[in-house]
Amino acid sequence: MFEINDIVSAAPDTSTFVEGFARVVGIGPAGDIYLIRLDIFPLTAPFPVPSSEFRAAIEAGEILLGQEVELELVPTTQQLTPVEEMKKEKAVSIIAPLFETDEALFDSELRGKLFQKRAKECNVSPRMVRRLFYLYLWGGKSDRALVPRYFKSGGLGLQQAAGSKRRGRKANDKTTASQVPLPAVREQLEKGAKMFFLQGARTLEEAFMETKKMYYKKGTLIESKGKIKENLLPPEKLPSLGQFRYVCEQLKKELGIKVRKVARRIRQKRPNWDFRGWSRDQVPGPGFRFEIDATKVQVRLVSRFNRAKVLKEATLYIIIDVWSGAIVGYALSLHNASWALASQALHNCFTDKQAVFDRLGLNYTSDDWPCHHLPSRLAADRGEFVSDKAGLVPGIGIVVEIMPPMCPERKGKVESAIKDVKHGHSHRLPGRHPKVRMRRENDGTDSAALTIYELEQIIVEIIIGLNHDPVPSDYIPPEMIEDGEEDVTHIGLYRWGLQHYCGHTRKLADTEIYENLMMKGVASLTPRGLYFKSQTFVSPTVVNAVTYKRASGKNGLLVDIRYDEHRADRIWFFDRKAKKWVQALNKDEAVIRRKAAFFELEIFRNEVKRLRRDAKDESLHRKSERDKGIRQIVKQAEEEAREDRRGVSKATRRKDMRGSTELEIEAAKAPTPLLMMPVPPVMPATPVQIGSELQEICQGNDLTPAAEGMSPPIAPLPDQQHPPPEVNKSDLTIGELAMQMWRSRR
Repeated sequence: MFEINDIVSAAPDTSTFVEGFARVVGIGPAGDIYLIRLDIFPLTAPFPVPSSEFRAAIEAGEILLGQEVELELVPTTQQLTPVEEMKKEKAVSIIAPLFETDEALFDSELRGKLFQKRAKECNVSPRMVRRLFYLYLWGGKSDRALVPRYFKSGGLGLQQAAGSKRRGRKANDKTTASQVPLPAVREQLEKGAKMFFLQGARTLEEAFMETKKMYYKKGTLIESKGKIKENLLPPEKLPSLGQFRYVCEQLKKELGIKVRKVARRIRQKRPNWDFRGWSRDQVPGPGFRFEIDATKVQVRLVSRFNRAKVLKEATLYIIIDVWSGAIVGYALSLHNASWALASQALHNCFTDKQAVFDRLGLNYTSDDWPCHHLPSRLAADRGEFVSDKAGLVPGIGIVVEIMPPMCPERKGKVESAIKDVKHGHSHRLPGRHPKVRMRRENDGTDSAALTIYELEQIIVEIIIGLNHDPVPSDYIPPEMIEDGEEDVTHIGLYRWGLQHYCGHTRKLADTEIYENLMMKGVASLTPRGLYFKSQTFVSPTVVNAVTYKRASGKNGLLVDIRYDEHRADRIWFFDRKAKKWVQALNKDEAVIRRKAAFFELEIFRNEVKRLRRDAKDESLHRKSERDKGIRQIVKQAEEEAREDRRGVSKATRRKDMRGSTELEIEAAKAPTPLLMMPVPPVMPATPVQIGSELQEICQGNDLTPAAEGMSPPIAPLPDQQHPPPEVNKSDLTIGELAMQMWRSRR
């Protein structure tokens, strides 16, 4: 009926408890719906509304659901400056502990005490904690709401113009604070930063002091005791430490100098493993808590393009709803477990499963797997959920519950689901092998036959079967039977719970989906389009892609993109004019036709590279054999040419070159045996005379070129001891007559 982050408003010409626009931020322990006003500034605290009254107002049409309201948030967190990123992370760290429990959201009396306590811990004012808390709820529990609103000021990333006034807050005592604008001292500060700070030998304060002593002193004072002291300019004429720090940060970014950060880790106390209840306890409905875990599927795979090529095992992520026991999402990949693959599983959990069925060619519909929601809480024990990419409070507003390591009982639901997917069936999977192999035990290489595409089809079929198993009796609420619901399977309980225990699942904006739940990559912007993983993607608005320069000196710009590992036919980039993510399509029609995945293209490229290498090696081998034959032909021709040129002068060989050429053309019309015979030297004679003689002979003997096809073998050359017998000219062909003329002129 409604979900967390839904925006509601009062219907026109009605008077109800909602005025203006409000957002649903949670459901209290007593079932009250908590709302926060979106159009009142400064923001006010969330206020409760009885669930029955709220539902009645919706059914009566007094409250409108699903209102499209665009909040003034930063378009994307990918292009934040270091200062904006630092301020956002500071704000997140301040309010993160307040969202570990729901006390600050639902208990108004305790909320102020928690704000006071957190303000004292962070050394900030309680007013600031309250403002950030309400702002986070106002923005739909998104980190973008905590980003400073610098994007409205304009000129982001540009240097301050020369001659402009000093920026920043004005000092109370102008005689003790710097009054110098940054453009007036930028050159000296950059020199001092390169000379004293970027070398790494001094701290920031030490380098700043050395810079002031070099560029901003008015002389040297020698005291009576022999001490030497540099006299600096008055404080109002000196640059500030903040200006020097800003210049150093800019130089680090331009020169690509990375600053090492001290790794921080929260060590968790090992708990006592006494039985404390079931994982389903204190879970009010579907979508309140999901569990996620990854495993290696012990099935050896083969290449889609050449099944003789054996691949490694695939990684499988499973997400399960604790309340209903239904598997709500998955991800299968040849990559190892990581936050990128976990976010892909969350994306699959959030999206409609019809796209999965269409891609895999399975005969199912969305009604068979109606899971397209995100949870309020996510239980995990993998290290990728406490990494820098996942964040302490993820940008999508899900509370991540980190379980102790080596404790599968703390998330027994997903562990049991993984066991059922891998071993809870009787299907014979070729390439299957045990997790821990004994000596000389089969590793699945000899029997491997499945591709990752076929394995994914099998896994989805197994998940559909597990979701349609009946749930335990304790899971079935009495209201479900009273309503006449007969589908008591895991997926049936999940479907019924969404209608009667709503408010625990979450909606997500498109921008949040692309920034947090899609695979992240970097493409090169070329004149032909976006070049990513050896593929070119085009779009009419690719010129508006948000770009940045390479860290090295190479030409070309880079673009942050998002992609789906299973679809290589499209990627997404952020359009800075439209301020939204836009897709670019692959130019290769074969990729679109085959619906290939990116990992399949990589396997295909490797296979093509191998075949081209084999073909090139074979071509080089044959070329070597052809070179031997060509060299033999050239050698024999040179020997015969030297033999024929013996005793013949150069002038004689060059004489009557045109006539010899025309005679060669006439002789080429002779049959093949004549062309294969050695040609005697040409004696002085005109081709016209030879041609006329041939014509007379042909007319006298009734010979035509068509009669040349069945010529008898040509007699060998005559010698002096054995003269050749007389031959009737009517029995000779045109080629034989031409040869006799050549011999008569020798």
